[in-house]
Amino acid sequence: MKEDISREYELEPESAGDCFAERLELGEREVLLRHIVENMVDLVMVINTSAEVTYVSSSCRKVLGCRPEYLLGQSWLDLIHPEDQQKFLATIENARATRLPIKWEYRARHAEGHYLWLESVGNPLTAVAGGGYIASTRDISYRKRSEEALQESEKNYSSLFNSMQEGFVLWETVYNSAGEPDDYRFLNVNPAFEKIMQVKKREIIGRLLSQTSLGFESYWLDSFAQVTRTRQPYNYEGYNRTIQCYLETFIFTPGDNLLAALFIDVTRRKIVEKQLEREREWMTVTLGSIGEGVIATDVSGKVLLINRVASDLLGWPEAKAIGRYLSELLNTVDDIDRSFYTEPLQRIAQAEEEVDISGNTISIVRNGERRIISNSAASIRDIEGQIIGTVMIIRDVTEKVRNEAKIERLSYSDKLTGLYNRAYVDRILADEGITSQLPFSLIMGDIDGLKLTNDVFGHQAGDNLLVNIAKVIRGCCRESDIMARWGGDEFLMILPQTSEKVALRICERIANTCAEMEADPIELHIALGTATRKSLEQGMEALFTLAEEEMYEHKMQQSKGFRQAILSKLEKDLWTKSHDTQEHNHRLSKMAMEIGARLGLDRYERDKLALLASLHDIGKVALPEDIMFKNEKLEPEEQEIMKKHTEIGYRMAEAIPELRPIAEAILSHHERWDGSGYPRGLKGNEIPFISRIINLVDVYDEMTYNRNGQAIIDPQLAMKELEKGSGVQFDPVIVQAFLQSIIE
Repeated sequence: MKEDISREYELEPESAGDCFAERLELGEREVLLRHIVENMVDLVMVINTSAEVTYVSSSCRKVLGCRPEYLLGQSWLDLIHPEDQQKFLATIENARATRLPIKWEYRARHAEGHYLWLESVGNPLTAVAGGGYIASTRDISYRKRSEEALQESEKNYSSLFNSMQEGFVLWETVYNSAGEPDDYRFLNVNPAFEKIMQVKKREIIGRLLSQTSLGFESYWLDSFAQVTRTRQPYNYEGYNRTIQCYLETFIFTPGDNLLAALFIDVTRRKIVEKQLEREREWMTVTLGSIGEGVIATDVSGKVLLINRVASDLLGWPEAKAIGRYLSELLNTVDDIDRSFYTEPLQRIAQAEEEVDISGNTISIVRNGERRIISNSAASIRDIEGQIIGTVMIIRDVTEKVRNEAKIERLSYSDKLTGLYNRAYVDRILADEGITSQLPFSLIMGDIDGLKLTNDVFGHQAGDNLLVNIAKVIRGCCRESDIMARWGGDEFLMILPQTSEKVALRICERIANTCAEMEADPIELHIALGTATRKSLEQGMEALFTLAEEEMYEHKMQQSKGFRQAILSKLEKDLWTKSHDTQEHNHRLSKMAMEIGARLGLDRYERDKLALLASLHDIGKVALPEDIMFKNEKLEPEEQEIMKKHTEIGYRMAEAIPELRPIAEAILSHHERWDGSGYPRGLKGNEIPFISRIINLVDVYDEMTYNRNGQAIIDPQLAMKELEKGSGVQFDPVIVQAFLQSIIE
């Protein structure tokens, strides 16, 4: 059983009553004291004068790995490492003589057999308590290991400092009266510094840099000052004329008012670099005169060399190609599934001699042009036979391959676009060897605005639209894809061994390229739909249905945005149709806005009036030019064609959101107050108000100016004609407002 550590506090009571009370109080204190001791992290023990353990706390389980009962009655000396026992006994004897607290460090055996470093702090017990010591003991093994590691580190640092190949110097910064770094006092240097700088340590320690003959020129000193001021490390290379060698220098500030530097003699490296540069120049000239492309890589595939022919062929300038992986330059892909084609490079790495990989590998040049190249390559080996890289010879066979393919395509091509025609598509779809190459994807496209282009700009313009969209499709698809004009305004792309994800990327490229194309005569836009066959159970008819449904869904979603984009083209064509139209509309706009202001139109109506003045004749862009510019009187049939411009303009405005607010006004600007106008015979207030204004100023301008902008009749006569037409052709209120504005 454990000894009661509270016995040293036992007292003789003065009476039986006092004894009982004091014993009760003492018992409570003992419980509290025991609770505290038993829950301490440190091990608490009591040893007698013979070093036997008379009490030990439960923390011994954590510190020594054993139960308290195991230690009771044993000599603590038996646990101590033999080398530390004498020191332990001496410490005990000294404490016994001085009766002072003791503190000592020693090694003690753990229950598992290994030794721990312990630190004990003890106090002597009174004779009443039987003498001996009570001590608190803790495990300091980690601290001891850290101290040993620190000592070893300091030893290693000293060894490293003296044996390192780089020259090291530590200076104290000396400042001038302005607080700027002015000089540097040597505090320490290593042997490598002495060797590189050809000086002795004893000759420079304590001296200023300016007092030595080390030959640091002004740009070196400027670098020292910069690092001192900014406290930012700096690395550079320079030539020291005094010792006649190139030095790579790393400067830094290890502390306040301190500057340190590492110096590496790189003279030999510089000489080798110059020799290599001369050899490179010779090799560059040689490779530049070869008629085939040459590319050399290291074992990881990074380009080390590329000649001019290869650079031109691949579209990669030498400066940008060097250091990139060969796959980035060639972007080689398999002709069938377009996956990255790595087998040739693997064969090169394993081969004993030159390997032919002339399988007409496709290479996508950086500017987007596709070229077809044949290749031969071989491994590069060092003197020990180890592969250290590859060299590849490339030849452009694009024209040869394309000419062969062109002959076959002539009978299956669409004459207008140059794409395959429907007959070719039917032949391909009947070939199960192609349609079973899963995943098998289709892209269907319907070009937007073809009918509008044909109606407004003519069929030649519509043909140009088809040709341009075919160019986009050809540029965005791959050589292995089958591109065809499926119908009048529909296109089809057949993509064997192509996933849905890849098909969607092709659609995205087509859309982006269309957006970048210049309008001719309108912006290119095509609605696209895709479908992918993932199993042979899925029929081709169902595949076409899926692609077609998606295409029409996209067409409905995108049509409004496309129609808005066409406005700019129509407006431009209207202004460039003839100088007469532009000048005429300018005069109309000025007169119409004056009337609108006089009649108190709000801002919204005035904005519509200004737009109508400029675009009321927008429908004329679709009329034949021989009728528009005919100098003689129009024939009845021609007059009827001319009248159609109001209806054409109305349809255009309805199709374009920006013009929709004035669509009715465009349709009605040739209606008359008495109902005898066209196209609907509206009368009076049935006619939009701004149409009535444009009708009046339009007639006035035609009476006063000819097509060349020259006056025809006197404005006074024209005003009388307007008065005659008041209530017949024109709104009387508008006539009066206009005449009043002319008079004023």
